[in-house]
Amino acid sequence: MWFLGELKNPEPELMYRDKDEVDKAIAECGAVQRRIDAINADINRRTAAIVASHEKDLTALSDEKKKLEAGIQRWCEKNRANILPTERKTARFLHGEVAWRAGRETVEVTGDDGKFEELIRTLKRKRLSRFIQIKHVIDKTAVAREPGKIKDIPGIEIKEGEETFAVRPFDMAVDKAA
Repeated sequence: MWFLGELKNPEPELMYRDKDEVDKAIAECGAVQRRIDAINADINRRTAAIVASHEKDLTALSDEKKKLEAGIQRWCEKNRANILPTERKTARFLHGEVAWRAGRETVEVTGDDGKFEELIRTLKRKRLSRFIQIKHVIDKTAVAREPGKIKDIPGIEIKEGEETFAVRPFDMAVDKAA
């Protein structure tokens, strides 16, 4: 299916004279799309075959790499004080380096809704309201359900949906024996 509305004012190269010519062009669109689909299916089959033929090797290599990395990490953790320069987080070796990096701190608010309300009250009581975020947003879905209620409010408008054009050829079974 093609949606020409997605294109920027396409310039038609062909102009058809009557309904029969347009009908034939739609049939040709369907034939072209079936050829595209067949080529894509062939590409996907070939890609899957290539991936499958290398999957065993890739899995084995990936497992081997994980074992090597785990062994490297165990040794480096045990010898961290000896291999790290002072105040550094990266140790260099002849063929590469290892590095330790601290993850980013995260804030986790735990508890159910009742506990949440208590947390808000506690923050307010301790004059920590800067840690409380209040959001006010316009409910566009509700506005779309009742557009007449906002027609005289500046800053909110209902925009009509953009019209698109679609060519939908009917699926025709292609005789493979022919």
